[in-house]
Amino acid sequence: MARGCPLEQCNIIFVFSLLKMLRQHPRFDSLLRMVPCDLWRALRGRTLWLVGDSQAQRFHRQMACFLKPFVVPDKYRAEPDWRPEGQRFCSDPACEQLVQQQILADWDGCCGVEHPICTRLLGGGMVCHLRINQGPHMLRTLQRMGSVFGARRGDVVEFNIGLWHHKKEGQYGGFVQALADHYVANGTSGPTLIWRDNSPQHFDIENGEFPHPDDAPALLYNVGKGGRCVPMQNVTLQPDGTITGGNEHVARGGWRNIMTDPIMGATGIPIHRTWNNTVMMAAGHTQGECTHWCSPGAYSVWIWSLWRTLLKHKLA
Repeated sequence: MARGCPLEQCNIIFVFSLLKMLRQHPRFDSLLRMVPCDLWRALRGRTLWLVGDSQAQRFHRQMACFLKPFVVPDKYRAEPDWRPEGQRFCSDPACEQLVQQQILADWDGCCGVEHPICTRLLGGGMVCHLRINQGPHMLRTLQRMGSVFGARRGDVVEFNIGLWHHKKEGQYGGFVQALADHYVANGTSGPTLIWRDNSPQHFDIENGEFPHPDDAPALLYNVGKGGRCVPMQNVTLQPDGTITGGNEHVARGGWRNIMTDPIMGATGIPIHRTWNNTVMMAAGHTQGECTHWCSPGAYSVWIWSLWRTLLKHKLA
């Protein structure tokens, strides 16, 4: 779990407590032994797309840091758009125009949606992040991964929507069903699709889940003003990875996973599960909020669990 990534750094007390927790569970033995070569070999020159909101963006940054020994040397550093986590997917005008027209149009006026960023790896593979926040935009993007980005059989596209949809709006289930229908109709004809579940939040509110933005000012008045992230109550992570205890809502993965698990599970799509492994990490969030994670921490565990997902489904 490398430090020094372009993410907010976890304090050393949390890092030591996380390592202690991981060592107490034999299930995490392969995580503690995992080295960058394991993931690089699993990708074998393919492109891994991490498509989603700011969680996917930060996951990509942690992964780029983890894979640093296999990143193409810094000849790209001289390019004007060079970033620590990678470079733009393409820079020629025709490609940029295609991405703009087919993927970004109508959605790039808000909230981080921009041209995808890729980390190029030795051996020809890449790990790319494409910022997509909402369900309809995700569906359009998945439909065009091949025609716009050249994603082909063997490439892997991990995707998620969640944080930008709220229960009271009543739309989330329908958006996820549309994505599931796309997988059923097209899942074997292009790149391999993997659904990433929704990870926990630890706000000082019942079950830790951020409320609808209209309700947030009244319910979360202390966040950013000395408020703290609060551990989940009445739940325990068991050695086999299950969550037990008196809080069934949390044990089942929060309202988004409760809604999406039956939909995605019915399709047979590989699911990258992050909720259980990080539900006990209330102290591992970035300062002042309780959604995103500091580094090294939850995103490091995600790298391991994605690798294990690839192995489980014989995708490595």
